[in-house]
Amino acid sequence: IDEIKQQSTSTPQHPVVDIQTLPILLKFCLNSLTFDFNSISTSLLLIDYIKNHESIELYGFGLNIDCYNAILIQVWSKTENLNMVGSLIDELKINAIQPDLYTFKILAKIYLHCMRVNDGLGSEPYIIWNDSSNVHKIRDYLQDFRLL
Repeated sequence: IDEIKQQSTSTPQHPVVDIQTLPILLKFCLNSLTFDFNSISTSLLLIDYIKNHESIELYGFGLNIDCYNAILIQVWSKTENLNMVGSLIDELKINAIQPDLYTFKILAKIYLHCMRVNDGLGSEPYIIWNDSSNVHKIRDYLQDFRLL
């Protein structure tokens, strides 16, 4: 940690990147792109680049549950796209990335938001523009999480 701190303060353009710092730096970059620069599309492009990169280590060590949590928050807060949330849940399952309590909290908040739409006009975007199976996918994932 001292080595990382020393190099980061002396040359911030070249931080020490290892298994522990990569997800932290990646999460910071994703949050900065999405919330500071208002560019969720650039964040998603970066994620796609990492997924398609020839180095499996970049994907395996970089995209941990903390990064997926950040992506879930970004996708929901900027787009409210249930299809993208459903795709992220599928990735978590396929890649056997273990959720944590924060993942549960994020998905529970999304699920409750979708289920609390009382206004008929307000519920239309979730029915028309999104596949309702994604709401059920979130529910099932939350139920599976409780069984862990």
